[in-house]
Amino acid sequence: MNLNHQDISKIAKATIDLINKNTDEMSKLMTETEVSAYTGISRKTLRNQRANKTGFPYLKIGRLVRYETAEVKRALVKCKVTTGHAGT
Repeated sequence: MNLNHQDISKIAKATIDLINKNTDEMSKLMTETEVSAYTGISRKTLRNQRANKTGFPYLKIGRLVRYETAEVKRALVKCKVTTGHAGT
């Protein structure tokens, strides 16, 4: 198989784009400790919620547990309580 310079450049660019996409997607995942720090919910409570199938949606990758940042933020928005009083 003979590749010219242009072909090699296209393959290199596609490879870099794929690496960047995967890096961006992985950076959107949070550990249990990060979710705990972000939300103030203890790690023990997060574990209990997972066991009871409540709380934030999560990913189980082998033994690893990861939370999607967007899902955590979306769940927190649902907890917002509006009072009708403008900051007095």
